[in-house]
Amino acid sequence: MNVEHHIRISSQCGCGMGCQSCKNHALGQNLSLGDFSHQINKSLINSGFSKGDTIRATFGCSGEPTFNNSIILSSLYFFEKYRKVGVLFVPTISTMMPYKNKRLEAFLKYWMTFKNQRLSGRAGLIIRLNSQSPMAYSIDTAIKILLRVVDAEGVTGERIMIVTNDKRPEDYKRLFNPKYFKINI
Repeated sequence: MNVEHHIRISSQCGCGMGCQSCKNHALGQNLSLGDFSHQINKSLINSGFSKGDTIRATFGCSGEPTFNNSIILSSLYFFEKYRKVGVLFVPTISTMMPYKNKRLEAFLKYWMTFKNQRLSGRAGLIIRLNSQSPMAYSIDTAIKILLRVVDAEGVTGERIMIVTNDKRPEDYKRLFNPKYFKINI
């Protein structure tokens, strides 16, 4: 029987996003491939995963993943490592769209190229538009950035998930093609 294992991976030690609901306001120090490996192994130690299973790993449990470029190469490493034993590793980036990340759009374009070409669409992207962080772009600006990224890179495989508690569901349905986006309101 094929089983899906869902794990969350911290991308930074600490987080500088300043969300009102979070007590972790230290500046984020990027974690490495070794740190990710430790988190994944610890999460899967009791699961007994086997050939045919899927590991869905979301980067963004603690820290803002778009500040940590090593996530992309680490995702490829884990994708290949688990593929060799017949397990599908599906990495996902969960971002709050931080305006302080001057390379945010470039990171997202690179992630989408990586997702579409290297992983044949077997990777995810979650955009959190309901962020309580004073460091996040406004919803309208975040949407413009995201649409530019999708126009430039396209979407292969898994759809992009938009998570929001904003009260404009009709706007989101109009803006985001359901072929490429899944909206959670």
